[in-house]
Amino acid sequence: MISSNNILLNMSRKTSAETIELIKNLYTQDLTIAEISTKANVSHATVYSYTKLTERINPETEKRFETVTEYKNYLATQKTNPETGELFKSKTEYENYLAMQKINPETKCFYL
Repeated sequence: MISSNNILLNMSRKTSAETIELIKNLYTQDLTIAEISTKANVSHATVYSYTKLTERINPETEKRFETVTEYKNYLATQKTNPETGELFKSKTEYENYLAMQKINPETKCFYL
């Protein structure tokens, strides 16, 4: 995290393979997410992503989601496009739709 004028900014960074292995190892020892977060020096969300989230079952395949990205892709494809009435085909299509909702059609500029 970087501090700027007393405001903490969370900078996205890739979690190392060693840290992921540590998180999974600590999780098998029945430690809480808070304890694992402290010991691995990562956020609670990161610990959750590599532990609890992977326990969710994909109803289409009846297998566990392997990654957070896979889970987020699944969630996006379960949302209905209000303009077409059809499900979004991908997370990218859903994100593009959301981005277009922030553009003023008259000025072609983003709403602030």
